[in-house]
Amino acid sequence: MPTRLRPEPSYLIGLIGDGVVGSLSPALHEREAARLGLRYVYKPVDLAASGLSAADLPTLLTQALALGFDGFNVTYPYKQAILPHLEAIDEQSRRIGAVNVLIRGSAGWIGCNTDVTGFRSALARTVGDGVAGPVVQLGAGGAGSATAHAVLDLGADRLLVCDTDAAQATALVGRLAPYFPGAELRAIDGAQLRDAVTTAYGVVNATPVGMDHSPGLPFDVTELPSGAWVADVVYRPAETALVRLARARGHRVVDGGQMVVEQAADGMRIFADASPDRDRMRDHFLQLTAATRTQ
Repeated sequence: MPTRLRPEPSYLIGLIGDGVVGSLSPALHEREAARLGLRYVYKPVDLAASGLSAADLPTLLTQALALGFDGFNVTYPYKQAILPHLEAIDEQSRRIGAVNVLIRGSAGWIGCNTDVTGFRSALARTVGDGVAGPVVQLGAGGAGSATAHAVLDLGADRLLVCDTDAAQATALVGRLAPYFPGAELRAIDGAQLRDAVTTAYGVVNATPVGMDHSPGLPFDVTELPSGAWVADVVYRPAETALVRLARARGHRVVDGGQMVVEQAADGMRIFADASPDRDRMRDHFLQLTAATRTQ
């Protein structure tokens, strides 16, 4: 009788979100997986395009188990809405109050968060493992919660958070305080932003300002001290006005694409126990963003 071949491991991964049909993640994941010799398929699951909403998440997650999905990335606007429908979440996700990665559990899905690890890795690669304070952050939404945790994890001893929604900035500071008792955490308003920037060791833009549909600068880069670093979570365009001007003025810069690549690499490690080449993925990401801007 012929020997029965043992099937190679394969991975079916999805991306849950609205407006994700044009996401760069499938190409980024699948190209690197192929180079690692993995059988790996990554599919966008666009709820809005299918006429679905957060109310449909329980059914979607149940069906995904039956269909053999191994994991998901989760993006806007479901990182928080999906929490009640999970079997468990890890401690870091509990602190942040959001997940962006799901893996199969014993009876459902387990959530974790690579927004924090992705930003922390990107920042550490640029400014080192120790981030002294003070750090100013603009934006206190979902992305801002993750970046704030990452900055504090790396050792910032002072974090000032500014948001157009003052209550949201205050709430983020309140959530952070129990986990970082040694750090000075404070919400500031727009009137206090200039003085905060002039004495900052680093500034994080966790707002949409700088995106293709929201051009401009989130703060006056000329007010930065000469040795300060700048981090931007916006990755489309890959080089925002903030990144371009800060780099031209000699500041160390973390662009949004670096965070995207680190997140993707962390996700592949979780999904497939893989060791992606992050520099190779970064090169591919830049090729993808350049191609989309010329279309």
